[in-house]
Amino acid sequence: MAQGVAWAARELGLPATIAVPEHAPQAKLTAIERLGGRVLKLPYDDWWQVIVNSRVDGVEGLFVHPVQDPGVMAGNGTIGLEILEDLPDPDVIVIPYGGGGLTSGIASAVKALRPATRIVTAEPQGGAALAAAFEAGHPVDVDYRPSFVDGSGSRRVLDSMWPLVSRLVDQALAIPVETWPRRCVPSRSGYA
Repeated sequence: MAQGVAWAARELGLPATIAVPEHAPQAKLTAIERLGGRVLKLPYDDWWQVIVNSRVDGVEGLFVHPVQDPGVMAGNGTIGLEILEDLPDPDVIVIPYGGGGLTSGIASAVKALRPATRIVTAEPQGGAALAAAFEAGHPVDVDYRPSFVDGSGSRRVLDSMWPLVSRLVDQALAIPVETWPRRCVPSRSGYA
């Protein structure tokens, strides 16, 4: 998302400031800067307030929300269309869950064309906000811990996203990533 915004701004000749959590991987930050974006690293709590409030204090301009922007979600819907183009009748599609924009876009497109396809999300156990929300029946705060899965997981399902994801997602899985390297070993068919 951040790299796409930096690219689009460069193409339009506009400046772009990208707010990122302090644990964002350097490879992503370098890519944003290479595309002309200015990176603004924030402590996670401050970055989370940016997501909740839909603005970056002290930065002027249009705020493009990485999760709840309708255009971003519609763009993510094209991924769902591409999945169905390659696999016309899937039983299940598993989507990483971070804030719900990717999930909502893909799931909306898939459910419109293949309503029987199950949508399952996967999020790191140390930030499984959607799994917790499904268990509680509404968004709840979880103890978020950053992991190497930097684009998934969060502190809470955004209240604005809950009505959408709760009707599109059939199941939310919390994956224990802390033990991933020890539990999963490479095999010819992927990881077992």
